[in-house]
Amino acid sequence: MGNPRHATSDEAAEAVGFLAAVESPPHGLFGGYLLVDQIGRPLEFHCTTPVRVSRAQQILYGATLEGHLHGRQIGGPLLAASSLAPRIVLVDSKAMMHVTEATPLPVALVEPGGEEWLREAHGELLPAIDLAEPFERIRAAIHEAQRHG
Repeated sequence: MGNPRHATSDEAAEAVGFLAAVESPPHGLFGGYLLVDQIGRPLEFHCTTPVRVSRAQQILYGATLEGHLHGRQIGGPLLAASSLAPRIVLVDSKAMMHVTEATPLPVALVEPGGEEWLREAHGELLPAIDLAEPFERIRAAIHEAQRHG
């Protein structure tokens, strides 16, 4: 999936990224990356093909597998595919925080009830929207792509 619309230079400078992974038992693990402007309008959306883990990977990676999948195989490539560099990338899982190993962009975890501290620490970077809502859009878009793919 590509760009919903062309971003102006002002919008690009204020973009915020939302990065998530969605587990689909029949297909595997999908990643989605939504960039929005300050009022929550989409600037770009990218998603991965499903990532399936082999038994050999489970054995060889052991406890580091989840971080590798989320950070290196899903998050890193999604951030690299974007034509915009957001002010901050927000993730909704601790596993996706491993993307910090693959990008110089600032990354922060959005946890239930944790929006207040994020807004206090990064208020000037964050749009005036519900920070959990773009993750719901990512999941819905991935589920829709699965239905039609």
